[in-house]
Amino acid sequence: MDTELAGDRKQRVVVNGCFSDWREVCSGVPQGLVLGPLLFLIYINDLDLGIGSTVSHKLQLDIDRLWASRWQMEFNVGKCEVIHLGSKNRKTDYFLEGERLDSVSVQRNVGVVVHQSQKVSLLVQQAIKKANGMLAFIAKGLVYKSREV
Repeated sequence: MDTELAGDRKQRVVVNGCFSDWREVCSGVPQGLVLGPLLFLIYINDLDLGIGSTVSHKLQLDIDRLWASRWQMEFNVGKCEVIHLGSKNRKTDYFLEGERLDSVSVQRNVGVVVHQSQKVSLLVQQAIKKANGMLAFIAKGLVYKSREV
Protein backbone atom coordinates (compact mmCIF):
# COMPACT_ATOMS: atom_id res chain seq x y z
CA MET A 1 0.00 0.00 0.00
CA ASP A 2 2.88 2.40 0.81
CA THR A 3 4.34 2.16 -2.68
CA GLU A 4 0.92 2.65 -4.25
CA LEU A 5 0.32 5.83 -2.23
CA ALA A 6 3.81 7.13 -2.82
CA GLY A 7 3.50 6.84 -6.59
CA ASP A 8 6.25 8.46 -8.66
CA ARG A 9 6.89 11.32 -6.26
CA LYS A 10 10.22 13.00 -5.71
CA GLN A 11 11.39 15.60 -3.21
CA ARG A 12 14.37 17.81 -2.46
CA VAL A 13 15.48 20.16 0.31
CA VAL A 14 16.18 23.88 -0.09
CA VAL A 15 18.39 25.65 2.48
CA ASN A 16 19.42 29.29 2.00
CA GLY A 17 18.74 29.04 -1.73
CA CYS A 18 20.83 25.88 -2.19
CA PHE A 19 19.01 22.83 -3.55
CA SER A 20 19.73 19.19 -2.76
CA ASP A 21 19.45 16.44 -5.37
CA TRP A 22 15.99 15.08 -6.13
CA ARG A 23 15.21 11.90 -4.17
CA GLU A 24 12.44 9.38 -4.73
CA VAL A 25 9.72 9.31 -2.04
CA CYS A 26 9.26 5.68 -1.03
CA SER A 27 6.74 6.16 1.81
CA GLY A 28 4.27 8.64 3.19
CA VAL A 29 0.92 10.07 2.15
CA PRO A 30 0.66 12.67 -0.62
CA GLN A 31 -0.73 16.07 0.41
CA GLY A 32 -4.35 16.59 -0.51
CA LEU A 33 -5.17 12.88 -0.49
CA VAL A 34 -8.68 12.29 0.87
CA LEU A 35 -7.41 9.41 3.01
CA GLY A 36 -4.57 11.53 4.43
CA PRO A 37 -6.21 12.58 7.73
CA LEU A 38 -7.59 9.09 8.35
CA LEU A 39 -4.23 7.44 7.70
CA PHE A 40 -2.53 9.96 10.02
CA LEU A 41 -4.99 9.16 12.84
CA ILE A 42 -4.39 5.43 12.37
CA TYR A 43 -0.64 6.04 12.49
CA ILE A 44 -0.69 8.01 15.76
CA ASN A 45 -3.60 6.17 17.40
CA ASP A 46 -1.41 4.30 19.92
CA LEU A 47 0.95 7.20 20.59
CA ASP A 48 -0.35 7.86 24.12
CA LEU A 49 -0.35 4.24 25.30
CA GLY A 50 3.17 4.26 26.72
CA ILE A 51 3.46 7.98 27.40
CA GLY A 52 0.46 8.45 29.68
CA SER A 53 1.35 5.77 32.16
CA THR A 54 5.13 6.02 32.44
CA VAL A 55 6.75 9.13 31.07
CA SER A 56 4.22 11.69 32.35
CA HIS A 57 4.14 10.03 35.78
CA LYS A 58 7.94 10.13 36.09
CA LEU A 59 8.03 13.67 34.74
CA GLN A 60 5.52 14.83 37.38
CA LEU A 61 7.57 13.15 40.13
CA ASP A 62 10.66 15.01 38.92
CA ILE A 63 8.77 18.32 38.78
CA ASP A 64 7.50 17.79 42.35
CA ARG A 65 11.01 17.03 43.62
CA LEU A 66 12.56 20.01 41.81
CA TRP A 67 9.91 22.39 43.16
CA ALA A 68 10.30 21.06 46.72
CA SER A 69 14.08 21.27 46.48
CA ARG A 70 13.98 24.81 45.07
CA TRP A 71 11.79 26.07 47.91
CA GLN A 72 13.48 23.86 50.56
CA MET A 73 10.23 22.08 51.37
CA GLU A 74 9.95 18.56 52.73
CA PHE A 75 6.56 16.90 52.40
CA ASN A 76 5.06 14.16 54.52
CA VAL A 77 2.65 12.64 52.02
CA GLY A 78 0.72 10.95 54.84
CA LYS A 79 -0.15 14.37 56.30
CA CYS A 80 -1.05 16.08 53.00
CA GLU A 81 -4.72 16.42 52.03
CA VAL A 82 -6.73 18.16 49.33
CA ILE A 83 -9.79 20.31 49.90
CA HIS A 84 -11.89 21.18 46.85
CA LEU A 85 -13.30 24.70 47.13
CA GLY A 86 -16.24 26.04 45.13
CA SER A 87 -19.39 24.40 43.81
CA LYS A 88 -18.06 24.19 40.24
CA ASN A 89 -14.80 22.49 41.24
CA ARG A 90 -14.11 19.37 39.15
CA LYS A 91 -12.65 17.55 42.18
CA THR A 92 -9.53 16.40 40.36
CA ASP A 93 -7.34 13.76 41.99
CA TYR A 94 -3.95 15.13 43.07
CA PHE A 95 -0.80 13.08 43.52
CA LEU A 96 2.38 13.75 45.46
CA GLU A 97 5.42 11.48 45.16
CA GLY A 98 3.24 9.05 43.21
CA GLU A 99 0.59 8.73 45.92
CA ARG A 100 -2.99 10.00 45.59
CA LEU A 101 -3.79 12.64 48.21
CA ASP A 102 -6.93 12.17 50.30
CA SER A 103 -9.78 14.59 49.63
CA VAL A 104 -11.42 16.11 52.74
CA SER A 105 -14.37 18.44 53.29
CA VAL A 106 -12.93 20.22 56.36
CA GLN A 107 -9.29 21.16 56.90
CA ARG A 108 -7.58 22.85 59.84
CA ASN A 109 -4.47 24.84 59.03
CA VAL A 110 -2.60 27.03 61.54
CA GLY A 111 -5.68 27.13 63.78
CA VAL A 112 -8.04 28.21 60.98
CA VAL A 113 -10.72 25.79 59.84
CA VAL A 114 -11.52 25.79 56.15
CA HIS A 115 -14.71 24.07 55.04
CA GLN A 116 -15.41 22.84 51.54
CA SER A 117 -18.57 24.99 51.38
CA GLN A 118 -16.50 28.07 52.38
CA LYS A 119 -19.15 29.00 54.99
CA VAL A 120 -18.00 31.30 57.78
CA SER A 121 -20.53 29.84 60.25
CA LEU A 122 -18.22 26.92 61.02
CA LEU A 123 -15.46 29.34 61.98
CA VAL A 124 -17.86 31.34 64.16
CA GLN A 125 -19.15 28.18 65.89
CA GLN A 126 -15.62 27.09 66.64
CA ALA A 127 -14.66 30.53 68.00
CA ILE A 128 -17.74 30.55 70.27
CA LYS A 129 -16.93 27.05 71.54
CA LYS A 130 -13.35 28.09 72.30
CA ALA A 131 -14.48 31.30 74.05
CA ASN A 132 -17.02 29.41 76.18
CA GLY A 133 -14.30 26.96 77.19
CA MET A 134 -12.03 29.82 78.31
CA LEU A 135 -14.91 31.47 80.17
CA ALA A 136 -15.63 28.21 82.02
CA PHE A 137 -11.92 27.90 82.88
CA ILE A 138 -11.84 31.45 84.27
CA ALA A 139 -15.09 30.99 86.21
CA LYS A 140 -13.79 27.78 87.72
CA GLY A 141 -10.68 29.59 88.93
CA LEU A 142 -12.63 32.30 90.71
CA VAL A 143 -13.35 31.50 94.32
CA TYR A 144 -16.30 33.21 95.92
CA LYS A 145 -15.64 34.14 99.51
CA SER A 146 -17.86 35.83 101.96
CA ARG A 147 -16.90 39.26 103.32
CA GLU A 148 -16.45 37.81 106.73
CA VAL A 149 -13.29 35.94 105.85
